[in-house]
Amino acid sequence: MKDTLPVWSYPLVLALLGIIIAVGHLSTALQIAVSVETILFMAYLVVRLHRDTKRTRAVSNLLPLFPGHLLLLFAISIVPGQNAGLVGLWMIIPVASILYDLVSLGEWGVIWKQVSILAVLYCIIWADLFALLERVVALGREMQGAREIKLIVVFGVLAVTFLSAGVYRHVYAIKSKKE
Repeated sequence: MKDTLPVWSYPLVLALLGIIIAVGHLSTALQIAVSVETILFMAYLVVRLHRDTKRTRAVSNLLPLFPGHLLLLFAISIVPGQNAGLVGLWMIIPVASILYDLVSLGEWGVIWKQVSILAVLYCIIWADLFALLERVVALGREMQGAREIKLIVVFGVLAVTFLSAGVYRHVYAIKSKKE
């Protein structure tokens, strides 16, 4: 199994970043921050190509998922009334993916650290998705005021339930690896 993005996909990642910058409703500061972060992520991938990664103890494989994470950012950036907070949460994903990779490559690649990082990433990604779904439903049904607040509460309860089950599953994974 490939543990990083193939080199031929780097121009595609940059093209997707260009589309996000051109079409998305991001402030100039966020455009710059996301661009710098994406370039740094790709630089890490290039450096990683020249390192010995045979000794990885990864529970999961996060680096090849970056194009999908960019698609999530694209969705966040094109929904009208997008929240800069969602973009800020999204910006944790590349950093945490690299941190996870470093933890799994290092001698200190303890399973609970890896699973903790995975749980955080899981929560960020799914929280962003639930927030996007709420916005899409509210915009599609032209909900405002009290009706939208009810929708937010329903999505909030669903999201908390879903995320709690996911975190429990990650904690259970730690316990099962210890046995």
